[in-house]
Amino acid sequence: MLSPADAAIVERDRRLPGLRTLLDPDAFCESLRRISHTPDIRSARPRYVRYKPGTSCLVAYDVTVGDRTVGAYARCHAGDQLVKVSNARLRVEVTGPLGHGLLADLEAGIAVFAYPNDYEIKTLRKLFEGERTPRRLRRMLPAHLHLQHATPTVLRYKPERRFVGKLEADGGPPAVLRLYPEHTFAEMREKAWAFKCADGLHIPRIVGDSERYAAIAHEWVEGETPTAETLGGDDNLLAGIAHALAAMHRQRPRLSTMYSVSDYCRGVTGACQALDALGEELGRRAARQWDLVREHITERPWRPRAVHGDFTADQVLILGNRTTILDFDRAGYGDAAMDLGAFSAGLINRAVTGEITIGLAIETAARFVEAYRHENGPADPAGVRACTAGALLMTAPEPFRHRVEDWPAATVALLDSVDRVLAGETVDA
Repeated sequence: MLSPADAAIVERDRRLPGLRTLLDPDAFCESLRRISHTPDIRSARPRYVRYKPGTSCLVAYDVTVGDRTVGAYARCHAGDQLVKVSNARLRVEVTGPLGHGLLADLEAGIAVFAYPNDYEIKTLRKLFEGERTPRRLRRMLPAHLHLQHATPTVLRYKPERRFVGKLEADGGPPAVLRLYPEHTFAEMREKAWAFKCADGLHIPRIVGDSERYAAIAHEWVEGETPTAETLGGDDNLLAGIAHALAAMHRQRPRLSTMYSVSDYCRGVTGACQALDALGEELGRRAARQWDLVREHITERPWRPRAVHGDFTADQVLILGNRTTILDFDRAGYGDAAMDLGAFSAGLINRAVTGEITIGLAIETAARFVEAYRHENGPADPAGVRACTAGALLMTAPEPFRHRVEDWPAATVALLDSVDRVLAGETVDA
């Protein structure tokens, strides 16, 4: 059944006839049973939403079929685009518990893709085509022939954007395989090769690179992702991460992506507009906050250097004294305050989910910025504060996107944290 907040979104967006079905797990299950002729579908749990008001919506589901859980995602579109999608039959379709890899319910206004079929990441299904797969893996990983019969274990998967999986087999080390849509691969390849290991900084070594399959593979790195609680109680750990980030910022790699002040502002403005589509009051409040933040962003000097672009504790692995930084898909040239603000916002985000207190999150963020200042010189307090608030605004739609049960309350909590940052409970060094 639709929650009241989701029902309000459906009511406002009449241009997407399939939106109600996609946001209602029960209605989605009913549609899927009908078009797949699979009565044994028991439930569907949404885990990710990508919503463009009046244009399209994509929802990824974990579907329980009998005693198995399988992945699937569904799309709905405005106008006749859905017919075009459903008519574009996959050249080679991988069948599974749901039957066909591509299913269409024109009555409900949705098209469903069963894992590993993906409309944009075409290589993904090619890893599940029996005797053809080993030859393809040999081409992707010529130095890791022991992995040619491996089946990838999903680590992270955003349909039509990116697949990250682990390949593992006897006879050699595991590897991480990253697959992309063909039209984004050149940019992702450039970023994957951009950074090098340095003093205190470990970057996963590239072990495979295939333009034909839009695939990048890198070594599997052992380590632990630091928890917010661990970060809050270990200054040496914070110093090690700050040292690694500073070493990354000092590099001058070849990167085509540039984050100007205008680019950064457009990103935050887009997040505020996304909130407005979820609820007018949320949108108005975020817009008022952004008006205050934007002034600080645009009036300070913007000093371009190589930045991660999405730097949080989730992108860090710790093993002893080694600090590994992962996932450079958003890397480019921007201001260091972007990464410092994103890391601080990530800690505050964990406080919103109850992992630590908001006070400890802000205090830990301040100690991290101070550790970075010791490594790389002065960190502009006003810039870090503004970019922390900006990063929080950019993550404010995430509770809806990741289907948090009470996503309106979680979103309000994030906006409350923006107020606390703007009020001076901040991450000044």
